[in-house]
Order: sequence, then structure tokens, then C-alpha cells
Amino acid sequence: MLNSFVADPPIGAHVYVKNPDTLSPVSQKPYTIFSVLSNTKFQLLVKKYEEGIMSSYICSLAPEDCIDVSGFDHFLDMNILFGNKTIVILAAGTGITPFNRILVELSSNKIFKDHCCNLIFYNKTTKDILMKDELEKFKDGACKVNIVHVLSNESWHGKMGHISMTHLEEYAPSSLFFNLWTKRFYGQGC
Repeated sequence: MLNSFVADPPIGAHVYVKNPDTLSPVSQKPYTIFSVLSNTKFQLLVKKYEEGIMSSYICSLAPEDCIDVSGFDHFLDMNILFGNKTIVILAAGTGITPFNRILVELSSNKIFKDHCCNLIFYNKTTKDILMKDELEKFKDGACKVNIVHVLSNESWHGKMGHISMTHLEEYAPSSLFFNLWTKRFYGQGC
């Protein structure tokens, strides 16, 4: 995780991290704000890919190094949650990042005590499950959070496969959905 200076970012916001290497083919890339440390600092959750230009750059920095970022983009209006007692979050891999702050709000704000949230978290293997222990802490919050892990490349005791209508019908017969699908993730089902 990397700290950066910023004003108070809205829930669901992301920033564009700018690459100082002007010869790089990747000049900037969006990252969702993982958590807010204070009114002047936030954290990003970055998975390093050996071939990834931006993730390698970010992961090479020290925790207190500053980075150049854009203003906020794409945030969530939390008011849409009030009329929906059941909320379903579909995430895969690092796609869990945008939902961390939503889960913090749901579990810490008593306004959501009558709500239920089903997080369906898709990964290839158990080793790929990010923030597993941190996610478990949301189960004891104001909002009832159910977490379902679904694996696609490892046999285990839990759910297997990719996103499917069966999973959606089981956990969300009529709910408000949040998703952050990549083309590859979306192409697996629905």
C-alpha cells in the first residue's frame, strides 16, 4: 500500500497515478482509493505484476514517497443504498479494492443495521484471495455482511466456477448490484 496526499476523497473514487517516466508507453493508470488515513492521506492497494509498467513503478517507491495523481473520478452516491435492504457486491481479484470503503461504511454506519450485503468474491485459487482476514471483520458490523468465496482454478470445500446466473439467483434474487467487471470477468457468464 502506498500513502499519498489528497483532500477528502469520496467513497468509490479513483485517481489516475501519473508515471514520471516520459518515455514509458503508460503515462497514467486509474487506481481506486483503498482507504483514507486522514484528510491529507489515502492508501492504494496495488498488486505488482512483473510485466506491469505502472505497478512496478508504484511498488518500487518507499511508503512515504509522494506520487503525482489526478483529481477524483467515478465516485459512488451512497444514497442509492438506502432504498435497497439487500446489496450484492460482485468482485474478482484486485477488483475488490473499490468495495473496501463501501464495506467500511456499511459495517460502521448504524443507518445500515437493517441491511444485508452479500459479497461474492471470485478468485482463481485460495492464494489469490486478497484481504481475506480484513474482509472477515466486516461480518460483525452494523450491516450483516455475508462473504462467499468462489474459486475457478482450485478444488476446495467452497463454491467453484465463474460468475453465473445460478450464483446470482442464489445470493441475490432481487437486490442492488455493485460490480466492477473486466471484459474477461464479464465474458464468463451473464
